[in-house]
Amino acid sequence: MTCLLPTITYGAECWSLTVKARWKLIRTVRKMERMMLGITWRDKRRSAEIRRRTGLKSASLVATEKKWNCAWKMLTAQDERWIKKIIMWIPPGKRPVGRPRLRWTDEFRKTIGHNWMEKQDPNTWQSGMRTYISSIEYNIF
Repeated sequence: MTCLLPTITYGAECWSLTVKARWKLIRTVRKMERMMLGITWRDKRRSAEIRRRTGLKSASLVATEKKWNCAWKMLTAQDERWIKKIIMWIPPGKRPVGRPRLRWTDEFRKTIGHNWMEKQDPNTWQSGMRTYISSIEYNIF
């Protein structure tokens, strides 16, 4: 059971999780937990009980924590690494018509503000991460 979350959330630092993708991730982990415990749908066990028995955290929340920690490391790096340049890069040209796609930086802008790249105070960053994660828990669970 200890290898499930690291395997599922491998590479989560670069994900832009939509609500639909979060639900898909949650359902996948729940199904795997049921399979590991040998529980079928006919047993009618609640997901909270299964989660208590396995002791695993939500994969959606683990992926979000990984993303926020990766962004914090990127912001506090002393040198100009390519990841910082890529995130700050604005491609030339116009965007297509319609609703814009979710970008990697959108959750930081939504929680901390448009100047999230300048916020290098660890307390501000940690409180922003906790605020965002609690909003996800409230909206999804």
